Amino acid sequence: MSDPYIAFAWVVGIVNAVAAVAGLAQWALNRPGPPFWLLVRGGQVIAAAYAVFAGIYAAVADPPADGLAWVYILTPVAVTYFAEQLRIIAAQTVLERHGYADAGELRSAVSSGDDDADRLATGIANEVLLREVAILALGAAVISFLAWRAVLTG
Repeated sequence: MSDPYIAFAWVVGIVNAVAAVAGLAQWALNRPGPPFWLLVRGGQVIAAAYAVFAGIYAAVADPPADGLAWVYILTPVAVTYFAEQLRIIAAQTVLERHGYADAGELRSAVSSGDDDADRLATGIANEVLLREVAILALGAAVISFLAWRAVLTG
């Protein structure tokens, strides 16, 4: 791969590595928070922008010398898609395990004003959030690994 591909791969790798570390730290500490979500969404956007850039750059200037580079450029977009699907499934699984069909049903149970129901709902919401953080952090780690491989094959 020529220099623009490698430079962009470094950016993708670093942002997603930071997102993965932040997410796994928040998951381990049981304290999910907004910084992770900004990092992981930024990493996803940068990975998609890298794929678009690579396609345009290959068409108008210089395609990667190695065909394997396309695997490392395009696979992060698929990883993002599948991580989002797993995140949705994990949330639904937690809700169903606690006897709720969906988030709306949980919300209506909480609106009763019962303190015990509020605590239960808060616990369930935290469990859902922690699973989502873990899944997306692992997705970011995979994307970072793929970007690192792109740099090494360049």
